[in-house]
Amino acid sequence: MKIIKFNMALMIALIAFFGCTKETDLVETELMFTATSSIALTNFTGECPKKFEFEGLITVNEPVTVTYTWLRSDGETAPENTLEFTEAGSKTVSTNWTLGANGNSYEDYWQQLKIVSPRETLSDKAEFNLQCEENPEISVSAVLEGDAEFTGQCPRKFDFTGEITVNQPMTVTYTWLRSDGETAPENSLEFTDAGSKTVSTNWTLGANGNSYEDYWQQLKIITPEDMLSEKAVFNLNCEEGLIEDCISFDYNSLFIEEVGDLWIIKNGRSSLLSFRTFAKAQLAVSIIKYYKMDSQCFAIRPNAELSYYTVAEELPTGSYPGEDCIAIIDPNNLTIRKNNETSYSIIGDSSIYFNARSLEEAHKIVALFEKYQPKYTCFVERPGAGMVYLRE
Repeated sequence: MKIIKFNMALMIALIAFFGCTKETDLVETELMFTATSSIALTNFTGECPKKFEFEGLITVNEPVTVTYTWLRSDGETAPENTLEFTEAGSKTVSTNWTLGANGNSYEDYWQQLKIVSPRETLSDKAEFNLQCEENPEISVSAVLEGDAEFTGQCPRKFDFTGEITVNQPMTVTYTWLRSDGETAPENSLEFTDAGSKTVSTNWTLGANGNSYEDYWQQLKIITPEDMLSEKAVFNLNCEEGLIEDCISFDYNSLFIEEVGDLWIIKNGRSSLLSFRTFAKAQLAVSIIKYYKMDSQCFAIRPNAELSYYTVAEELPTGSYPGEDCIAIIDPNNLTIRKNNETSYSIIGDSSIYFNARSLEEAHKIVALFEKYQPKYTCFVERPGAGMVYLRE
């Protein structure tokens, strides 16, 4: 490391006269001293703040007390200090200066050793230049979409959104943390410029009659530096029992209407079902009347994967001649398989009984099976059935 020194020789002449009565009584005394200052590093470019070290050397030719301080280019002055010399010689003094803000430059900055007494004088300035690089800066936030309080039918899906903001191009690795200790898989975001990007996740939870207080998700930045958002907190109170979504109708008032390429079964002004052929529409009406169905119910709307029909709040019983049905082996032993974030399968006896678009819907279908204990799932017009119904 290159050391640059700035030297300044200082001389003070002191003449003292003591009791002069004649020419030979004259005594002449001369004090001589020097002061220098130096800096170890004169130019730096990099991460800030940066610490600069300074060193001074004070040399005297006889015993003396020296008072000194340090001056800075920003106008600041260090506290005064003293050095006691009991004989001629040199002593080293030192100081430092830590400075620098992100992206800023500091040209021709300096520190300077100042002798305050026995006579005020200055060393040369120990100068330096500092160029602070733009350091990566990241901010992160996470919020809960929708209401943070929910009381009702469970399971319930909560959606979360996070925002990651950077001040320069970089790759950010992140994950989501949950209050139950689970951690989501790591993901990466590529920023080609300064700016913000949005990330999201969700959490479906809740069992009948249970409460979940102060549950949360939190966005965590893994690289380029470890950082956490605030927690997005929610409270969930699951009601007892199964809440069903049903529409009642009069099976004796149903009629069929052709609409474009489809045949629609209507109940007054409301459309109940649609079919590709008139024959299948007629068959569906016959089945509804046979079982005396009076309500059409849905797992979760809109676009429910499971719709079912009840008769006085129970599943239809009996058997319509020639109906297309699949046996359900054990409605109490169903499992849910996640295919992806928008596809779940309800499986029993190695067979897929139904699909669902969300975990919430899948849980609802399982709960309905546990309540009604259906023995068959039946269809009208497969594939792409226009009507699906459960029966005992």
